[in-house]
Amino acid sequence: MTVVAIHQPNFFPWLGYFDKIARSDVFVFLDHVAPPLGGSSRINRVEILINGKKAWLTVPIPRGREARQSIAALPLGVDTTWRAKIERTIAQTYARAPYAASVMPIVRDLLALPAPSLGYYNEQVIRSLCERLALTKAELVSSSALGIGALNATDLLIAIVKACGGGTYLSGDGADGYQDVASYAAQRIGLVFQEYRQPSYPRGGDDFVAGLSIIDALMHCGFEGTAGLIRAAAARRAGAALANG
Repeated sequence: MTVVAIHQPNFFPWLGYFDKIARSDVFVFLDHVAPPLGGSSRINRVEILINGKKAWLTVPIPRGREARQSIAALPLGVDTTWRAKIERTIAQTYARAPYAASVMPIVRDLLALPAPSLGYYNEQVIRSLCERLALTKAELVSSSALGIGALNATDLLIAIVKACGGGTYLSGDGADGYQDVASYAAQRIGLVFQEYRQPSYPRGGDDFVAGLSIIDALMHCGFEGTAGLIRAAAARRAGAALANG
């Protein structure tokens, strides 16, 4: 069965996001839906650790309904000072990290990527990181290219899975409380949950904190080590399944 996962294109997302890509046959960037009308979300901000405390890296985005018709069309705006600000923050924060010398030039290039919209920008960053992490199993698809209209939550996910020829939907954790399991069964689509537990890694004396941007793992583990963390999570999950099976 083809496994399909679906997620909004987030800004330099955490390791759990890449774990979902690694477990998919098709990974769909959910970019044709509207972003939140007010405030920020994971599509335009992510956390790193600065002086032992969580801090946000944030891309400014316009507010209001007209500017937020869809993530795919959400403009980045003419003010690009956020790129230099975020680059400076990352460079200063990770100056002494073991892999800063090799990772920072790549992060700098990714921050500088030209893009007409935030959705497109995030997708290009994620695609590039997947290539460097050798996450080449999944086909990466944008929902805006599938021609699916406005549907409610479960019907939308089912329609996307079917449009991708999927037989199983890989759902993120925390969704088990609101997923309409019967609807998936009625469409003969399997429903599995990610059940992701992030592996820890050394952080140069700081306590490990889960949920940070993949930038944190890359700076402390490099690309090969970060890919190993993603594989380790999968191996641990497979071992647990065998033990329980």
